[in-house]
Amino acid sequence: MKTTAVRLYGANDLRIETFELPEITDDEILMRVVTDSQCASTYKAVKQGTAHKRVPADIAEHPIIIGHEMCGEIVKVGKNVSGWKEGQHAVIQPALKLESGYDPGYSYRYIGGCSTYVVVPKIVLDRGCLVHYEGDGFFQGSLVESLGCVLRGYKGLYHPDYETYTRFGGAKKGGKIAILGGAGPMGIGTAELAPGYGRASLAVVTDVNAERLAYAEKKCSPAAAAEKGTKLVYVNTAGMENPEEELIKLSDGGFDDVFVM
Repeated sequence: MKTTAVRLYGANDLRIETFELPEITDDEILMRVVTDSQCASTYKAVKQGTAHKRVPADIAEHPIIIGHEMCGEIVKVGKNVSGWKEGQHAVIQPALKLESGYDPGYSYRYIGGCSTYVVVPKIVLDRGCLVHYEGDGFFQGSLVESLGCVLRGYKGLYHPDYETYTRFGGAKKGGKIAILGGAGPMGIGTAELAPGYGRASLAVVTDVNAERLAYAEKKCSPAAAAEKGTKLVYVNTAGMENPEEELIKLSDGGFDDVFVM
């Protein structure tokens, strides 16, 4: 099976190449990649090359395929693999959490989102990181990984009860959230989750670009947030003499949780 892929040979050394994939083993899956969204982490890997902790040292001889936000269709299933069949749709959860730090899209020769076909290795299946996908569009499947990053951001928040010293995970219920520099894709995702998952009474999204803010407001509207009980405000801090003071005033004293995007 031939594939066409973008391969990394070193820092800033990307090449589009067509080459033969190895025949899958009984423990592997062949997948056709339909969509792959581009993450800033991919940009970082391209700029750093082997200096990146996930990129192997031998990519000059054994280049890796870049791209880790991939969604596609199962083409062939190894006979030892259960739970999958041809024609099913799937997304890759790229964080394998291996001691080596190696992950799809950074470290492997035959799996990466910037490719027409990939071989899903046994380690990805063993880690449960090939995930069934039944959404309406493949592009939405590619966004699962980035949305997962936003969710992890919320999960990383915590608040202690200073009477019992119990720590509660997540954003403060009914609290105020600031999303600084939040008019980009990840910021919009964070704003979208503020009413429900974030449990916020107030969410303030800042940026220094009016066009970006207008786009963010169109994609994630204050009216939609209000229906879920959250006051969503977009603020351009570019012309403010003292943005910190203005934001504290807007929040009536400060924020309970802050994202720096």
